[in-house]
Order: sequence, then structure tokens, then C-alpha cells
Amino acid sequence: DKQSVKVSVENAEINGMKDKTEFVCGNLTDKIDGRYDIVCANIVADVIIDLCKNVHEFMKEDALFICSGIIDLRAEDVKTALFENGFEIIEECVRENWNAFVTRKV
Repeated sequence: DKQSVKVSVENAEINGMKDKTEFVCGNLTDKIDGRYDIVCANIVADVIIDLCKNVHEFMKEDALFICSGIIDLRAEDVKTALFENGFEIIEECVRENWNAFVTRKV
């Protein structure tokens, strides 16, 4: 979503992080290379589930994978995919019907 990238850039600038962040619109595996300290995905559960399979290829050792935008009805499906792909959940946030997970590859 191009609008989410625009807003993310604006928020990074407000918080003094513009030079330390990179926001990309599109499929992660098609748009970037390299390894990162933090990878965030704020999108529907099916995309996060699919991303769990190879997101570690873009993460530095001890990097965090933060996934959010997960509706309650799909939270367990995402957790299962994370565990099956070698991630541990180190923090959970639930607000109303939405879930977010901070994870690390084990």
C-alpha cells in the first residue's frame, strides 16, 4: 500500500529515524536484498503466513520479525506458521480484534 509507506516515512521523520529506516511497497522478496535488524509486516494473515517461510533470509542474526494487522480469527493460524518456521514469539499485543507479534528466529 503506497499510502502506508508515505505515512511510515512521515512517522520516521517525526521520530528522528528517517535515516535509519527503509520502507518498501511491494512483495518483500521481489523488492529488497540484504539482511536487516527488524522486518515488519502489517498486512493480512495469509500474507504473513506465507512470509514466515522465507523472511529469515532477510534477517540478521537475532533480528526481530514484527507482524501485525492480524484479525483475532486468524491469530492462531499465524502463530502456528511462526512456530512451524522456527520463530519464537517474544511479545504479543492485542488491541480490540487485532493482534501483533514480535518474534525472533530460534
